[in-house]
Amino acid sequence: CGYVPTPQSAYLEVHKFPAGQWCEVGPSSLQFSAYWDLSQQLEPQLLDDEALALQELRIRVERSVGYRLVSDVPFGIFLSGGIDSSLVAAVAQKLSSSPLNTFSIGVPDTRHNEAPYARKVARALGTRHYEFELSESEAQRLLVQTSSVYDEPFADSSAAPTMFVSRLARDQVTMVLTGDGGDETFLGYGAYLWARRLAHPWLWHWRKVVSWLLGFGNSRYRRVAQLLDVPCPEEVRSHLFSQEQGMFTGQEIRRLWQGPTVSESYTLPFTELLTPRRLQPDEHQALYDLRYYLQDDLLVKVDRASMRYGLEARVPLLDHDIVQFALNLSPRLRRGKGLLRKLLFTYLPAQLFDRPKRGFSIPLDRWLTGGLAEMEASYLSTDVVRRFGLFQSAEVEKLRRRFHQGESRLA
Repeated sequence: CGYVPTPQSAYLEVHKFPAGQWCEVGPSSLQFSAYWDLSQQLEPQLLDDEALALQELRIRVERSVGYRLVSDVPFGIFLSGGIDSSLVAAVAQKLSSSPLNTFSIGVPDTRHNEAPYARKVARALGTRHYEFELSESEAQRLLVQTSSVYDEPFADSSAAPTMFVSRLARDQVTMVLTGDGGDETFLGYGAYLWARRLAHPWLWHWRKVVSWLLGFGNSRYRRVAQLLDVPCPEEVRSHLFSQEQGMFTGQEIRRLWQGPTVSESYTLPFTELLTPRRLQPDEHQALYDLRYYLQDDLLVKVDRASMRYGLEARVPLLDHDIVQFALNLSPRLRRGKGLLRKLLFTYLPAQLFDRPKRGFSIPLDRWLTGGLAEMEASYLSTDVVRRFGLFQSAEVEKLRRRFHQGESRLA
């Protein structure tokens, strides 16, 4: 997963408080009750009228952003220049009588640097824009701090730039809005396309053969091969997630692990919900992300990074009215954030977003062979790996050798 999923934690006999629930504490018991349940938001009928859906979405987004702009302290917006944060910024600026503060992060790498896109959006909106560049040395300092900030293993490399932009934004404001939630609610990830592909009977039946053939190709083909190498139907959701994120497969973990025997599966189970209508494969995959990835990775990342510096982060696109609305949209309107894009283009020119989708990331692969090489060598040295006794040192060395030869899922 790259994170510890609810209800588990990294600590024995400590569990995470379940989302959307409240708890009554008795003399010798805890009684949990749900006040909001994702599965209960699904309705039998879908909204398939695009004009009506766009009108409804505008009302909900403007209401949600306006509600979260109520503040008695200075505030701003984390702006990446992508669809989601740009929509939040555009609506917020429309509702504001003066220029808003926007904040973005740049990295000295053209593949990962979204700062120029954020700058263009800020200029089009007329915001007071602050842009910061994250260096390798600053990234190393922040990466070392993440263990104390996140309290448990957390493998999202964008934690470092999120901490960086939070610290610098705090010099100007006390509260920020973010664009989190748009991909999960409006089917923006590549894993959703793969969920639909794997649902095709022919590809599912021949997936192992196709995977084996692609394994002889270049690194791109080998990555597709790993996506197709789904162990069984019950593990489709967790497998697609792990491979889309560049995490280990269950087979790789079994080769690496030599610590205490564990009874749990190496993949996160996904119980198919009883729903009032038949869901498409990509809708199921998005529910998986809403229930796990969004809750235990993305929101944790922003919350702990921002609160590390006393900065409050609010998430307009995860207003319950917007989530419920999105879950009951026709998939054709949700896919690829189609309806969200159409709404954004009523505020900003479409050409500002004419580029491939890219997540919030840093050039970690290049840094780990450059300024962070010493850090990589010290943490993954054979002596250190053997001392802790959790992983097969020979297998770790194979991974390191492949990485330094240019084979990297971080690329």
